Amino acid sequence: MITAVENIIPRTLDKNISDILNDFSIKIEETVNLGSNILIWDMEINRGGDENLPILLFLRNYLEQLDACSILIKYACVEPAHNLIRTALENFFYIQYLLEEDFERRSRFFLVWNAYRTKAYYEKADGKSESYLDLVKTYKEDKFLSNFKPIIIPDIEPLKQNSQEFLDLPKYKGISQEYQKKLIKRNRPEWYSLFNGPNNIKELADHLKYPAFYKILYQSLSSSTHGTNIIQDKIVTDENNNVSIFQIRLPINIEFLVNACMTLSFSLYNDFTNKRLPDKVSIIKDWYLALKPFLDSLKTTHIKIK
Repeated sequence: MITAVENIIPRTLDKNISDILNDFSIKIEETVNLGSNILIWDMEINRGGDENLPILLFLRNYLEQLDACSILIKYACVEPAHNLIRTALENFFYIQYLLEEDFERRSRFFLVWNAYRTKAYYEKADGKSESYLDLVKTYKEDKFLSNFKPIIIPDIEPLKQNSQEFLDLPKYKGISQEYQKKLIKRNRPEWYSLFNGPNNIKELADHLKYPAFYKILYQSLSSSTHGTNIIQDKIVTDENNNVSIFQIRLPINIEFLVNACMTLSFSLYNDFTNKRLPDKVSIIKDWYLALKPFLDSLKTTHIKIK
């Protein structure tokens, strides 16, 4: 068995730090627990129709990102959690866009967009299609996959036909035509860009009036997502100009991350219940009031790194 270099990847955290992180993790777990109840409350109404699927599945994905954050925070894995917060923020924006207005129609935007993506996947797994042959060429150019071939799905025609029949349904046909128009101008249009909607995540954030959320939780964490945040808070130089690399699992600025999880969740839960579960609004507000002392404490809680 290979053992870790303790100065690079400490497997055992200092008990005082571990206790604080465990408390942070539990608070986020409880936030996810509340979100799971919101999801079930909404499903129990049995609203019917495919149009309710996107918002419920966006909420499910949001909860999954936060749940993973709680695990990473418990073990001081701050940097990887940044990626999850960015994904959660995108789900937050998507849900807010659906809640804003014209709920059923905007939900259909996503369903059509997703159907086209599914159809494109089937084309690449056809074995005879032009898309599949293009993928074969791409494999041959790859240093690792050059001796492999893409997966072929047998009996794929019924799957392709189902996708097309879905897109041809009267309630989706106009949206499908709009998607085709968008494709002429842009290779991979976003689902929310249909019918003159925002073209990208920044425009979506601005449209929803969340420019600060975008700057603080999306733009500022982009270097973590793209793997370029490799210098800041990663090295230290002593008086003799000797450089040391900080350990992995370093809980720097973890208070910011925890606060982001909680603040984002309250905003989402509050808006979601106001629009779809008005009888549950008081539960969300009571939860937030009980949580507020903890959020206030984050302003003065700073984990000291030895």
